[in-house]
Amino acid sequence: MSTPHLILWTCGPVQSFIAAARKGRDLWFGSWLLSEVSTAAANAFLESGARLLLPAPPEPVVENLARLDFDVPNRVLVQVSTDNPRALAEHVSEKASQQLRTMATKTFDTLEEQGHRNQYDREEAIQQIEDLLDTAWASVRCTERPQRDRSRVVALLEARRSARLFTPPLFAQPGVPKSSLDGAREVVTRKGAGLRLGLTHDERLCGVGLLKRMGHHIAKDAPGGRLASVSAFALHTWLRPALGPHQEHLEAVENAVKAFADELRRSQFFTKLEQPRAFPLLGQLDAHAFYANRVHEFAQEDKQERDKQDEGPQHKDGLNDLRTHHTRALNTFLDTVARDTNVRLPRVPNPYYAILLGDGDQLGRYLRPLDHQELAQVSGVLSAFAASVRDDVFRPERLAGACVYAGGDDVLALVPVDVALQQARALSDRFAAAFEELGESLLARHGVPTFSVGICVAHHLTPLRDALAGARAAEATAKEIAGRCAWAVRVNKRSGAPITIHGPWTDDSDRALIRLTTLSAAGGDVPRGLAHELVEVARRLGVATEVLERCELIRVLAQKGDAVQQHRDFFLGELERARSHHGNHTSGLANLAERLVVARALAGLGGAAA
Repeated sequence: MSTPHLILWTCGPVQSFIAAARKGRDLWFGSWLLSEVSTAAANAFLESGARLLLPAPPEPVVENLARLDFDVPNRVLVQVSTDNPRALAEHVSEKASQQLRTMATKTFDTLEEQGHRNQYDREEAIQQIEDLLDTAWASVRCTERPQRDRSRVVALLEARRSARLFTPPLFAQPGVPKSSLDGAREVVTRKGAGLRLGLTHDERLCGVGLLKRMGHHIAKDAPGGRLASVSAFALHTWLRPALGPHQEHLEAVENAVKAFADELRRSQFFTKLEQPRAFPLLGQLDAHAFYANRVHEFAQEDKQERDKQDEGPQHKDGLNDLRTHHTRALNTFLDTVARDTNVRLPRVPNPYYAILLGDGDQLGRYLRPLDHQELAQVSGVLSAFAASVRDDVFRPERLAGACVYAGGDDVLALVPVDVALQQARALSDRFAAAFEELGESLLARHGVPTFSVGICVAHHLTPLRDALAGARAAEATAKEIAGRCAWAVRVNKRSGAPITIHGPWTDDSDRALIRLTTLSAAGGDVPRGLAHELVEVARRLGVATEVLERCELIRVLAQKGDAVQQHRDFFLGELERARSHHGNHTSGLANLAERLVVARALAGLGGAAA
């Protein structure tokens, strides 16, 4: 009779692979690809008669695991009866690698069908992709102490991962440029093939990078497959005031966007206006088309093709005429929106968006005392939570952001800055609500774990790697400094040091910051220079008592007029909160000034204080 075993299987790389991205769809496809690889591993375990403990999709398990919107984490824990756990784990790893090869083959076949066979080296691309996956596993025999078994298999896996085997890659070639995404592998795209492949004119990718960029062709039905450029989320913040409280002017704004795109197309210098997938409000228009400083992207041509053309009068308009044409089209767009919605948008679009990272607090410690049956129950709750995040929290059609990944207790999303904190609160509430579905005995013994969220507000031209690092730093602040069950917002300004503020969910500090954001928005009651003036007062006072800071704040608010004065009690409360949370300064006024800077950034005003 076969012996019951506990097997923990994992694959990577994860963080470095996901972070190697320049576009929103790079970020999404990297996450989705790893999830599909893990799904293949989970299916292979199921075919062998194993019982899934983590993840634990609802019944019917096979059908739910096959759903394109069900994200599987990179760790799979199973209980299985077998006399040869090594053979089973290696079979599962081969199935995972086979899934990766299948996805790469489908992607490159699609490129060939589109006539791009000569634009890249397919053989070398496949070699690089086959070298990508790093799988590891550990196994223990099951005993009557399931908690101890899980602790042992986790310890064994960590020991295995610390003893990796490193072999030289077969595809490495001296003197070959490295990928534009991460600089880790040699490029496989031909020189000058960027525009033909839908890349930027000077972008060259390795095989893994090419798979991430072009993989959307094989993920047409996946929920995240329509993920747009991060710039689209910045534009949603800019356009939202024109939509109305209940999006009653949505159609009018959509028509204005279409007219704007049509006007740009009148100039033969505007090329590559379309994105491969339609996105709410913008359709297939590339979000960069709204930014005057990105106009040159749409005029780039392959140099060899340009050299073949006659330099007639139509090619001598130059970039200045192109910008003039863009300015005229943008002004017409703004006038049309003002006429049809009675809202005058800022003439310069908001350039900031937010990356949101959410994670359960000390979930490993919460799971440790559970037996296998209880673990499966909690895993089912986590699967239900992840599904609700994608279905009910992040809905692109509501302009409330897009979920990049939701697996277990991990959530990664791109959101407009003006709804970032609201979405973070919704995640925390949804996490708590999901655990309320556990049985009363489990809740009585173990309670409900908490959830923390980190938000990074970043410029849309900031490398995604840096923006993701900022989101992880914010998440670490929420967990390590704010004490878990908390939120943190980090504003990565294009110049100067980042600004981070945080608070626990329990004191409604996030709701206070949302109110401050509303007051700081365009047309709000808080004047633009208030934060700068508070910084000057704090510098002059130095280390001051609470009473003195309150008196100075009352004086400054009184000078700003009645519109600000009516919120005096709210600002005094925020000063007290700024002093109790300490923040980056010993001065409560300086910390309050930073809250105002963050509020302006969340309002879509670029994060500038003055």
